[in-house]
Amino acid sequence: MYSIAICDDDKKFITYIKTVLFQARQNEKQQFKIYEFSSGKELVWKLDGSVHFDLLILDMQLGEIDGDEVARIFRERFPYSVLVFCSGVRLPTIKSFKATPFRYLLKTQSNEELIHEMQEILAEVEKTLSESYIMGHYRSVSIKVRVRNILY
Repeated sequence: MYSIAICDDDKKFITYIKTVLFQARQNEKQQFKIYEFSSGKELVWKLDGSVHFDLLILDMQLGEIDGDEVARIFRERFPYSVLVFCSGVRLPTIKSFKATPFRYLLKTQSNEELIHEMQEILAEVEKTLSESYIMGHYRSVSIKVRVRNILY
């Protein structure tokens, strides 16, 4: 089961992206647990380690904390998770790409384009999850370490 976070200040768009996710599913084996966040501050607060997010779909204009800052914090906590930016008006910047997003979606894309993009995003999540890793747990914090990154 994939843990997916959607962070957008527009509840209608969150509902729409959830619909696109379910339409883009390749098979019934792809199960999602979707977490909704209406602000960057709310998402950052949830990055405490109690949930490991496999995918984050992040709006770039969030008000108090912008998407670039949320992405930086997310990437520190989840270096191997798939990050997707989504925006209706803001174009990517150099700062945006420092968080290594997999895609940059535009809210103005057609439904068919978004479904196609989401299929590729879900394939990337599946590929990322299929890599060998070791989970480390300490109190309420969990970390994921790829086996290929372990030296000793």
